[in-house]
Amino acid sequence: KRYHQELAKSKIAISLRGGGWDTLRYWEVPALGTLLMSTPLDIVIPNDFEDKKHMVRCREDLGDMIDLCQYYLDHPEERQRIAAAGYEHLMKHHTNKARAEYLLSFIDFKEG
Repeated sequence: KRYHQELAKSKIAISLRGGGWDTLRYWEVPALGTLLMSTPLDIVIPNDFEDKKHMVRCREDLGDMIDLCQYYLDHPEERQRIAAAGYEHLMKHHTNKARAEYLLSFIDFKEG
């Protein structure tokens, strides 16, 4: 609980992938209304977050991470707009219900 409280109080939260996959933090951060910053992921995520629309992507080598953090700390309205859009996107596409509906959309329910 405290972990989530601290993430929710943060202005920016960084999610760095493990061995090429997303992490739970990648989903927790937008769910808490905080700006997500992440490196590009090497997996396909249907309806993934878009850079500078729902989250902020930094380079894989993290070379621009500090500058990006400073920019979004200096531009709170933009940071809050992207964080809010990330939350809305998560609620639209990445809840259990939304993902189940997405999977069911590929199933052909023909009788017979």
